[in-house]
Amino acid sequence: MNNKSYISIKRENVEAFIVSMLLFHFSFFAISTSYMSSYPDICTMLGFLLVGYCLINIKHILDYKHYLVNLILILWGISMYYSNVSEVSMSIAYIPPIAGLRQSLQYVMPFFVMEVIKQKNWTFKLMKSFWAAAFFYAIVTDVHALLTGAKYGGLIGNYLVGNKFNICYLHYYMLAFFLFIWDEHKFKDRVLIIVMYLLSIFIAIYSECSTVLLGLLAFFVMYIFRSKIFPILQKPTLAIILILVSNVVLIVFPAVLSIGPIQYIIENVLHEDISLTGRMRGYARMLGALIYNPVWGVGYYNKYLISRFFTNMDDLQNGLADVALGFGIVGVVFLVLVIYFSFINGAGKKSLGFVFIVYMFILISSVEITLNLKFVVLLALIMVVEKEKTGDKLIVWN
Repeated sequence: MNNKSYISIKRENVEAFIVSMLLFHFSFFAISTSYMSSYPDICTMLGFLLVGYCLINIKHILDYKHYLVNLILILWGISMYYSNVSEVSMSIAYIPPIAGLRQSLQYVMPFFVMEVIKQKNWTFKLMKSFWAAAFFYAIVTDVHALLTGAKYGGLIGNYLVGNKFNICYLHYYMLAFFLFIWDEHKFKDRVLIIVMYLLSIFIAIYSECSTVLLGLLAFFVMYIFRSKIFPILQKPTLAIILILVSNVVLIVFPAVLSIGPIQYIIENVLHEDISLTGRMRGYARMLGALIYNPVWGVGYYNKYLISRFFTNMDDLQNGLADVALGFGIVGVVFLVLVIYFSFINGAGKKSLGFVFIVYMFILISSVEITLNLKFVVLLALIMVVEKEKTGDKLIVWN
């Protein structure tokens, strides 16, 4: 290899690493403002840097073959920004326009950055950096939690990355990124995935997050039976139907909780009461919040005020309802479209971990607000991992 080629490769590696760190800290990870009050401002700067990077590399985005997806993403970002700064939203509480813009960019920029990364063939490099960052922060956050007793801060903890859901979802990401880059035939990689999985279980138990424990169990089952399950999970219609069913069933048919086996699991396995810690009472009063501004919603930052006013809950405890409250019917439609095109254009074999976690979030969304940024960034990763084909035959697993 000549010196010029070596310098070019080194420059590519440095650029790929910098971009991956910018994106990771902008959309995948956040330090709680209790520990770093300036982090939202830092995020804003990261967002503008990523916008600049995409503009510099606009040719790669224009070369990306899925033009309709990009149009949908642009319109989605505009609609979210409008929901954040509309007259209705501002009448509830003043939200600085820059905060509304930051939230919109956090949702759509991962898609555009990943398009550039894909066109440059740097996807594997980015995933390695993502896993390294997720693993590092998971260890740091876990140690911090054990040393400071962060689980006792507030109702659901005050960890370095926020509440107990954030720390658990960080471990989800760690597992998914590793499944993209690992070599399952290497002994050290097999050992490492087991260690990370056990660590994820430990932190879910420590933080008393029963829904995440169920999600990890589902993750394990899906991985064991991946050759049979993954071809089914690749279909976008299944994801969309499952979202609709799982998010509606408890609201429309609350009596299902009284069915013997279900009630037993809730009370004796999860150690919850039959009202799901007051969720069912909140669901009964949810309609008032959803029709407050049904088309555009009340904006990302006002969801909690409106939810508290109508349901006496800090949030609606339902993924789809949370999207509808914040961004209205328009936001729900755009989310469904992004899910559809992400799976149609991507969901290749290497996206296995991301697809599994998307379905875990969908299942959990029946009782938690998981169809948010943590869900959307996974769609961006799924979209750029194309399905493998030989002739006309789809290869799903070796």
